[in-house]
Amino acid sequence: MKSSDHSKESFGTLPDDAETADSGLLVPHSDSDAKDLQRVRDLLFGATSKAHASRLDSVESALSARLTELEKDFQQRLQNVESQVRADFRAEVTALTARLDEHGTRKVERADLRSMLADLADRIGQ
Repeated sequence: MKSSDHSKESFGTLPDDAETADSGLLVPHSDSDAKDLQRVRDLLFGATSKAHASRLDSVESALSARLTELEKDFQQRLQNVESQVRADFRAEVTALTARLDEHGTRKVERADLRSMLADLADRIGQ
């Protein structure tokens, strides 16, 4: 058999014991077949695969850094909003407390005025 016949036989037909997947690709039967297939893939697509892996790694790193930055920014904004809400709440509580105190004072003053009017009416009526 000539070397050209050998290469034609190797690539043109499948061995009798080989199986193909539904896609028509050769399915390796043993670890050595899988290693050989991986070596062929590395030879054919190694540089491209490494470039894609490197690019994916850099994109993943950039996304991870951006995510960390966004989480930090979100936490800072949340703390700012929480602080502002607390300050607004305290101011409202203080204002309402002052109004209640004022209302209570007026109520006491009205009661005192009623009492004084009643006393005055009693004095005038006598």
